[in-house]
Amino acid sequence: MPLQLDRLPKDIAELVARRMLRPSNRGGYTFVTAFMRQAAYAGVGKTELAARHARLARWADALAPDDPELAGIERDTFVARHAEEALSLADAMRLAASSDPRTVVSIDRRAALGRLATAAFADSQPAQAAALLDRAAALARDEMPAELTLARARAWVRTSRYAEALALAERLRQDTTADDADGQAIRMGALLVIGDAERAVGHLEEAAHAWRTVANACGGPPEYETEALRRLGMLDYLTGHLADADERFVQAYQLSLSQHDRPGQGWALQNIAWSATSRGDFDRAEMALDRAATLFVDLRDVAGQSWVTGTEAFVRLLQGRLRQAGALAAEFLPYAERLGDEWGLAAVQMVDAYAAAELGELARADRQARVALRSFEQLDDAWGRSLALVVRGVVARDRCADPAALAGTARSRFSSKPCGSPSRPRTRSPSASPVRCWATASWTPATPLPPRRTPAPPWI
Repeated sequence: MPLQLDRLPKDIAELVARRMLRPSNRGGYTFVTAFMRQAAYAGVGKTELAARHARLARWADALAPDDPELAGIERDTFVARHAEEALSLADAMRLAASSDPRTVVSIDRRAALGRLATAAFADSQPAQAAALLDRAAALARDEMPAELTLARARAWVRTSRYAEALALAERLRQDTTADDADGQAIRMGALLVIGDAERAVGHLEEAAHAWRTVANACGGPPEYETEALRRLGMLDYLTGHLADADERFVQAYQLSLSQHDRPGQGWALQNIAWSATSRGDFDRAEMALDRAATLFVDLRDVAGQSWVTGTEAFVRLLQGRLRQAGALAAEFLPYAERLGDEWGLAAVQMVDAYAAAELGELARADRQARVALRSFEQLDDAWGRSLALVVRGVVARDRCADPAALAGTARSRFSSKPCGSPSRPRTRSPSASPVRCWATASWTPATPLPPRRTPAPPWI
């Protein structure tokens, strides 16, 4: 017979509860195992269970946002979970629209899910954000707020759902009027996503057109203009136009300074560091990274701090400071794995492998290079494949093997495709090859540049 706690004598029920429950890290109690949870609720019918979930959802929703008992992310998670459970059980039991569990439809679960998705983005969890926003869309049916729709398209780009993101952003841009500031912001945000998706599938001209529209727009959010400038700079960087890329990054930094946009300043400085490193100006790169790191630490921006670490690993590798490069790469690896960024993970594995090879740690170097090579093959990234093959060639050389075949393959990889991989959806960290760019850089502007707003600081 299933265990029904509400029918047991009080003293026995308390004894059983102490064995079945344990304190939760978030406060309150949770069941020790899923089996015990099932046993505890076995005697409760689905209709009654739906009503209980509804009561819990209404109770949490009525709390003040800063209530110490349940606040912030925990409150949003609690409300969304119990409201969805109530409605799911109500659907299963075909309860009437006037039934008690159905009353949770008045709770704004979409807003709660949107806040949870924002927190997931801030914690570098795009897959979790996408799942939360998909749930919000299912609740909203055809009435999804434009802000959440835009966030959903961004999450899809970050999780490699490029075609879906492009279609959603195009529809959002067409359906939104630019009659007010909010509408203009949605349209500009949609264009940024369109550019990201187009670049990810290799349509560089279409991506540049979308971002150029944002950069030249009047009345759009200033931070979007900064984002567009940095993305255009990345296109210049990837095609070897290093001087033009540097100009874009400096403009983005100046604009973010004038707007007091500290996150924008940090990301622009990180881009400047990549540009400076590729041109061999390590002092300038280190100065930019130091300032970016200070900003991101003050902002408690984990994503920014992590990408600065990854960029610094690449700088140290090119400087020949191999042990530091390896240590920084190892520090960045867990973040790249958690983020699910396949290119970032492969790139830092390649940096670690190169440093290990030059330090004589051949087994680890070969292992990391093989893993990175497989990832770059899947991403169709010529730059990554080439450098991974170079690392394998170094390993073969030091093992007294024949590296000639690998060297020939690497040369063919460098010449087969343009610098960088248009298939990679990164917007905050470039994938251009310094070797390739130094050899083939074109110093004519790739696209028209807007005039500088203020003189660049001397160090830039």
